[in-house]
Amino acid sequence: MERNVRVDVWASVSSGEDGASWVDPRVLRGETLEEAPSSIPATYPGRQGIATGWWASTTGTLVECGTEVERRGAVYLDFDPSVTAFTASRVRLRWQHEDQQGTVAPAFFARTRAGRRLAVVHPARPGPRGRYEREVLQVAAEAAGWSLRELGPPDRIRIASLERAAAFRFAEFGDPRVRTALRRAFSVPRPLQEGVAAAGLLPGSNSRAYHLLWTGDLMTDWSRPLLPISTVWTSTEDA
Repeated sequence: MERNVRVDVWASVSSGEDGASWVDPRVLRGETLEEAPSSIPATYPGRQGIATGWWASTTGTLVECGTEVERRGAVYLDFDPSVTAFTASRVRLRWQHEDQQGTVAPAFFARTRAGRRLAVVHPARPGPRGRYEREVLQVAAEAAGWSLRELGPPDRIRIASLERAAAFRFAEFGDPRVRTALRRAFSVPRPLQEGVAAAGLLPGSNSRAYHLLWTGDLMTDWSRPLLPISTVWTSTEDA
């Protein structure tokens, strides 16, 4: 696809096009789209949609998601220690190329600790329209100062394990003294429930270790199912 596609960008809390104001992508350079109030996004064309959401521990806010794929993407962003803010995209891109036209939208906007602004996008659809959409996203990203990041392929084991830890992601499950005890107990890799017992915690306190797995204080092999017998060890970083 040639770089002569006409691209208009619309930033709005609405998912419809009635009364939309289309502007050049350069207008959005520097805009903190990753901090914009979240809204239920439009279902991405060609993908089944279901309105859902994710309460992000990163920001303490609800991130609305238009599909289950996007909800899983929100889990990954929330777990990523390099991400300091993210929310559902309110931007839609309208494109026209010769006799073809359409719209496409990022799934999320995010900001990293290094200050990079990310437009998190779906994998490109097959065929010419998918190539047009990806080119439009790239053109808009260059104009607005975004970096594109693609939602990864589904990994059922990893997402199930992350969601198990995420059930205890909020600060109410944290305690500085428990953190110190667990990091000491897991200074040598050992099964999760064994380390919890070694830290002197009461039976049923695995949730404390799950919380520290989410925050990165403890580590495990996320490619394997997260179970009470999973091997856990202390992060080398004093997170």
